Amino acid sequence: MTSSASARRTLPLTIFCGKGLAVTDIGRPGEGIPLPLAADAVHPQRWWPWVALIIAAHVAIVAWVGYCQSPVYDEPAHIAAGLSHWRFGRFDLYRVNPPLVRMVACLPFLVTDDELTAPTVSNLPFERPEFELGQRLIKRSPANFMRWLTWSRWCCLPFTILGAVVSFRWCRELYGDYAGFAGLLLWCLSPSVIAYAAIISPDGAAGATGLAAGYTFWKWLRLGGWSNAAWAALALGAALLTKTTWAVLTPLWLVLGLTAASARGSTPQKQGPHLQLAAILLGGWYLLNLGYGFDKSFRPLGEIRCISQRLKPPEDNERLANRFSGTLVGRLPVPFPEDYIRGIDVQKSEFEHGKVSYLLGQSQPRGWWYYYLVALLVKEPAAYWSLAVLALWPHRGRAAHWLDVAVILAPAIVVIALVSSQTGFSRYYRYVWPAVPYLYVGLARSGHWLSRQTPWRGVATSVCFVWAIGSSLHVHPHYMSYFNELAGGPQNGHAWLLDANIDWGQDLLFLKQWYDRHPAARPLHVAAFGPVSPNDIGIDCSPVPQSPPPNRPGSTPYPPPGWYAVSVNRLHGYQHFPGDSTAATVFLSCKPVDRVGYSMLIFHVAAPDGTSRAGTSTSDTHN
Repeated sequence: MTSSASARRTLPLTIFCGKGLAVTDIGRPGEGIPLPLAADAVHPQRWWPWVALIIAAHVAIVAWVGYCQSPVYDEPAHIAAGLSHWRFGRFDLYRVNPPLVRMVACLPFLVTDDELTAPTVSNLPFERPEFELGQRLIKRSPANFMRWLTWSRWCCLPFTILGAVVSFRWCRELYGDYAGFAGLLLWCLSPSVIAYAAIISPDGAAGATGLAAGYTFWKWLRLGGWSNAAWAALALGAALLTKTTWAVLTPLWLVLGLTAASARGSTPQKQGPHLQLAAILLGGWYLLNLGYGFDKSFRPLGEIRCISQRLKPPEDNERLANRFSGTLVGRLPVPFPEDYIRGIDVQKSEFEHGKVSYLLGQSQPRGWWYYYLVALLVKEPAAYWSLAVLALWPHRGRAAHWLDVAVILAPAIVVIALVSSQTGFSRYYRYVWPAVPYLYVGLARSGHWLSRQTPWRGVATSVCFVWAIGSSLHVHPHYMSYFNELAGGPQNGHAWLLDANIDWGQDLLFLKQWYDRHPAARPLHVAAFGPVSPNDIGIDCSPVPQSPPPNRPGSTPYPPPGWYAVSVNRLHGYQHFPGDSTAATVFLSCKPVDRVGYSMLIFHVAAPDGTSRAGTSTSDTHN
């Protein structure tokens, strides 16, 4: 076989799996940083089937979880907003995040009949009607909605595939082939990756697009060249269109790009890196505006009505105002879509007003600065923290260059610090999770020990990965409720965190299975959390009754005899909205007789002539 034929045969493998960079790969002088990479190379034909197999298994798990979970709280609102984007060309619904994921996810709904089309869009500029519109979509036909929702979830599978491929390539090019496999496993085994990839949410996709943006920018810093700059611009634009959090990448890339160019040294004859950096940032900005169809881009700042204290005049009590209205600054055009700016403003206003937050069994009107650090500690597998020790263990290989460290750690540190500083409320680990895959890249350095003559470190690394596999698969298919061994596992997760961290309404279809298998569990009272009513999916039930007033005790025991299915949010009296019922807190002192997944507990109260059962466990319903 000729060398040219061999090159043609291996080209697809190189594109899919990536080629390790070396000194000979560096572009023209002054455009890249000539640093050799790890040299544990294995012939591509020997390992690419394993990479494909791991990714295929990961996709199968995500697809199954997406099939068997009920709609979570935000999904109907995302569908309604996505339909509004496509049908009406408007981006005012769910403006707190950019539209890319919603527009991809709702594609199956575009071919449905009229009963699932989006209702008329509200003209109220700062209300959030997407949740009400999503409820209308469900009520029209719950069965049809959930069937099409599965297809919508599957439309988002390419995002997690992107994350897996980028994880493999980046880690391989940084630390070698074994580290590439480590990075791939860290992505594919992560319970958070699986949980967010299986639902319609910008968080999982943001983890993948943000990682792709980091990888392509790192590659441009290392090699330079206009083709690498074009890929970096494309990835940056995708990240910006996925989640508002990634707005931090633009100033980060600007600082890192200028710092790297200064470190290399440049002359008036060699200004390529500066032009390419400008093209990356401008390209990302252009794609962001293009994703919105340039809808109301370049509006004067003073004409954008705001509700957050940062942008509203302090002396103005009106709901809609702008502190820059009528000033010279207010006449300046804002080079971003108006709904993108308004979305940031709405999110800022919500943090300013505060919401009830829960941590370690305590509720309070505002959040904690350390909330996300605690969430990171207990929501990521404990095996990953053990791998961190091995990743930081010094070895004789090439020392990490400051540029590698900066590109990997800076986005994670900035995002975690920025979100932690917003203490108006602390509810969702998913707010910081898109930055966590950058930490996975750093952890993948531990895979280096698998290729070295260091038996105990290699064995320790292998044990950690086997541990991670077992810890992740143990909760299948309830990955959203995952808590690691340090937290006492998912059974004890609600003692640490609530809301989307454990209970987002995802187990209602599993409750339907439990209901069908237990015909004696009647009457059934349900205190569920989520967008779907249990009655809409065939569960004949009633709400948990409120306790009688203290001065008017009821003539019958409270709670009344019967069976009770209580989500952990309701069990702790967590009020997602003011006025949410707290009736189910009566069961806090009781022991459940069964559970559905890890977010719903089953209680039984016997008839008056029997014994009120706090119960011993009859079974553990995991699926």
